[in-house]
Amino acid sequence: MNKIALPLWCMLLLGFVVSGCTHFPDHDAISEAGNQAVRTQFKEMIASQKDCQCCFDGAVKSRFENFFYNGSVSGYLQAMSPSFLKFMALSPLGQPVIVLTSDGETFHYVDVVKQTEYSGSVRGETFQKYAPAGFSPEFTFYWLTGKLRPGNVNLVLTSREANGSRYWLELYYDDGRKSMVLFDAAHLHIYQHIVYNADQEVILEILYDDYDQGECGVPHSVMVTSLTLNTALHLKFNALVDKVVLSRSDFSYMVPDGFQQEVVK
Repeated sequence: MNKIALPLWCMLLLGFVVSGCTHFPDHDAISEAGNQAVRTQFKEMIASQKDCQCCFDGAVKSRFENFFYNGSVSGYLQAMSPSFLKFMALSPLGQPVIVLTSDGETFHYVDVVKQTEYSGSVRGETFQKYAPAGFSPEFTFYWLTGKLRPGNVNLVLTSREANGSRYWLELYYDDGRKSMVLFDAAHLHIYQHIVYNADQEVILEILYDDYDQGECGVPHSVMVTSLTLNTALHLKFNALVDKVVLSRSDFSYMVPDGFQQEVVK
């Protein structure tokens, strides 16, 4: 599996920049009135998510970096709530060289040059070995678009970003997972998402930037950082299709006749 690990998990949006042990973000206390106002705006953002577009479709350039490798690849990416993903990497001549699809339960990775398809479960050994801790494949669409995954969340603490106008929110989910998000209350956007493990260590961090206008705007720049894999992935989106509607059938790929098919654990 080493021969496919790098491009597979790169295309699965599972990378990041090495940053060591990230401490609790610098922050300042806010008044009780300010706290209530931020909580109200945060609830407004959560409520507005259900009315936003379900799908994402556009050109993407991704750059992957770690101690041993760095490089970039361009192509097209589609995503649909909650977990559907399809990525097609193109050669300089515009020909597909890699096709990756996932529904949040399984993945299919096609190496067109080697005429081979690899498939398996996102809960299998291969995925668990290469996926960064803290990433939930069943919510890929939300990681990609700067939104919070569905489900109950408890807002424990609010504070102001040090020397800034945004707010740090400390969140706990039903499964016990803790996150910190940097929330822009004026535009109802998230600009940073930090995920902790049970030992209160940072294991995953995502930076979002260059949002479209409006509450349902999506970020055109996504930087993912995995402190468990010591890797980095920067995604730059352009030529996004406005208000695109996709279906499950858009996330399948018919492997050409003659391709070898391998199932990985």
